Amino acid sequence: MAGFAAVAAMLSFTLRAAHKQAGAATAMAAGLMLFFFALTQLGTAVEALRSLSDRAGSDAGEDGLAGKAALCGKMLLMMQTLPLINEIGELTLSLIP
Repeated sequence: MAGFAAVAAMLSFTLRAAHKQAGAATAMAAGLMLFFFALTQLGTAVEALRSLSDRAGSDAGEDGLAGKAALCGKMLLMMQTLPLINEIGELTLSLIP
């Protein structure tokens, strides 16, 4: 991912010198690709945790409480990604003329 981001940044910088909108579009497309890649990885991580939780089966008959605990865990994961999502949004807005 870091290599892709570096190449995209260099390409965007080079294109921006010749054609400002092409450089901005390249940077935006690369940012969206990185964002969606991060989302797919997040989905994989959540699915692995869900699978582990299902196999453990240790909610002691308290399905409602277990569901709320799982929801809290997912919300904490989402809160950890908010700075990244915010940075991508700020970057995207800064590229829009």
